[in-house]
Amino acid sequence: MKLLISSTDLTERGHPSTGDLSLVRAATSKGLESKVVDPTGVTYCFENNGELRVFYDSEDVSKTDLVLFRRTRGAELESYQFAKAMEETGARVIDPAESLIYPTSKLVTQISRGTKYLPKTFFVNSTQEKEIQRIVEELSFPMAVKPQQGTMGKGFAKISSYSELQSYLQKYRSAFLIVQEYLDIVTLKRILLLGKKWAGSSFLMGTTDYDNSRKFEKIGEEVAQSSPTEILGVDVAKTSNERYFVLEANRNPNFTRMTEGTEFYASKIVDYLISQKKSKGFWRIE
Repeated sequence: MKLLISSTDLTERGHPSTGDLSLVRAATSKGLESKVVDPTGVTYCFENNGELRVFYDSEDVSKTDLVLFRRTRGAELESYQFAKAMEETGARVIDPAESLIYPTSKLVTQISRGTKYLPKTFFVNSTQEKEIQRIVEELSFPMAVKPQQGTMGKGFAKISSYSELQSYLQKYRSAFLIVQEYLDIVTLKRILLLGKKWAGSSFLMGTTDYDNSRKFEKIGEEVAQSSPTEILGVDVAKTSNERYFVLEANRNPNFTRMTEGTEFYASKIVDYLISQKKSKGFWRIE
């Protein structure tokens, strides 16, 4: 059985990410032929009879069984085209083409996961001074600010005064920002959902609150029910006053942050892919 892993990490870096390589190793250990694909390098051919053929590195990958879409940012159109084409060839595509637009905006993500576990949040362009002033009036200091396009905490800042906010706005001039009420987090846990069901979790920071582990996981499952994606990583935080918040819901969870469990999570994802292929009756017969 063949597995292709589409990821724009390869587009940007020129080599697969640690997470993608972990998936390749897990797939190989389970007898799958696997390869990481740059969606911007895929080409297509329609034969005279209308049959679609798909090529990558001059290799015909049209008979691939499974295609897993990881990061799509920066090549949304190319990823969507690739997904649609592979669906046309009969491959099992995860996530389906129609859902690939979902992760490209944190605003869209937040709308899609509508839940009571969201902190008060504003999305605003850093140049909109009147809107910034209104946000300051509605949110007390300290507050949390980060660029919408930031990943892995890049650009995050705890802002404690108006002067600090002004300095931040100058640094990220013209950026689209996320401004939230600041949360005094004591525990942060990442929940991995496969097919909307809990598949594993790890504490990312703070106390290892094992007594309330199931509470974190139930919140993750609740968020997954409103998501169009099959694989989802949900970051659930607990604050010092015993409140729970969802900080992020990502269809491309960076499980490499959970370094001690990277191979475990990669294996879980590959097992899910195989189970879906079997359950859907999509095994190819050559």
